[in-house]
Amino acid sequence: MRLLAVDDDETVRRCIREALVQGGYAASDLLEAPNGAEALRLLLRLESPVDLVIADWEMPGMGGITLLKTMRMLAPLQGVAVVMLTRNAQAAHVKEALQAGARDFLVKPFEPATLVAKVRRIEAALRTKKEDETSIILNAITAAARSEVTFLTKLPLEVMRKLYKIARSADHEAGETLVRPGSVVDALHVLIEGEVEVVEFEGEKQADVRRAGDCFGEISFLTGTPTTITVRARTPARVASVNKSAFGDLLLDHPELSYHLTRVLSRYHARRSRKVASDLAGGISGTLKAMPLFELVQILNQTRKSGLLRIHDEGEDGELYFEGGEVLDARLSGASGKAAFHALLAWEDGTFSFDPSHRRTAAGLGDPTLALLMEAMRRLDEIRGKTSP
Repeated sequence: MRLLAVDDDETVRRCIREALVQGGYAASDLLEAPNGAEALRLLLRLESPVDLVIADWEMPGMGGITLLKTMRMLAPLQGVAVVMLTRNAQAAHVKEALQAGARDFLVKPFEPATLVAKVRRIEAALRTKKEDETSIILNAITAAARSEVTFLTKLPLEVMRKLYKIARSADHEAGETLVRPGSVVDALHVLIEGEVEVVEFEGEKQADVRRAGDCFGEISFLTGTPTTITVRARTPARVASVNKSAFGDLLLDHPELSYHLTRVLSRYHARRSRKVASDLAGGISGTLKAMPLFELVQILNQTRKSGLLRIHDEGEDGELYFEGGEVLDARLSGASGKAAFHALLAWEDGTFSFDPSHRRTAAGLGDPTLALLMEAMRRLDEIRGKTSP
């Protein structure tokens, strides 16, 4: 079990280390950081993940509670357990930490035996959780191998009846195009009779055939973003459509529906990432409307790609250089480094192309790509907050 002690007081960090070593934990598995910002950088850079972070509430710069909340926003760190340290047991601190996702709380000065006991309880809980998750994953893989089902077939019968009741239906002829790339789907379309074929990405020759009970256009409907798919009626087809207002009422009446929608979005993003990762090997191009730059940078990072990403929009050209998934440099209209990176991440329109054969030697931007993305998103949120009415 790997642990990270985060405290600006070196004496406290030494006490934590000594207590855990006396408790049987290997010294090589005990890491330290003097504040939240350094802890975050370390967590994002480590190749082997940390299982537990013990963080002081108050530290110069980024304190423990801010570190905890930031970790819960970053996918790679969301599963890391956190124990919060404080010099008092204020109820407000305890409540805020637990609501933010802390596993436990420890008041300073603490007894070494108390710290070790809490760590052992968390270690046992994490081991049980991993075993349970492994069983769930194996069961899911087995079920998926037996049959491929859409989320509608998993809905309770009562929900399906209501869904069909509030829908409006329309008939379509064979060969008719029902959804075109670039359009925003404003209703959830459910096939009642016949078959449609769905080409998920432009240029793909193989179509996905969907039949009665299946839906299409659901990703654009759920996210409000332009779709990349083309949907054509393979046979004469009848389609039931539910607009967002009616669907919202159904969601309020049946909150469990959100679970099924989350699974749909998760499967879509997984397929999309695999598709883009596969294309990246030979180079890829497209529009930022179809593939937002934030998502593209994430995929390049996760798949550890190297090469040059060019972005163009209305006479402006930007470049991002990658090596092993990390951003080495960014350039835009004479600017370079982090300033150029943050400016490029604000682009919503334009085109991109990725050249995996291009190599560049540079020192890097100083922070891991995930940290750069989080900072870029924070800046965008601030700008949007200032410009919103």
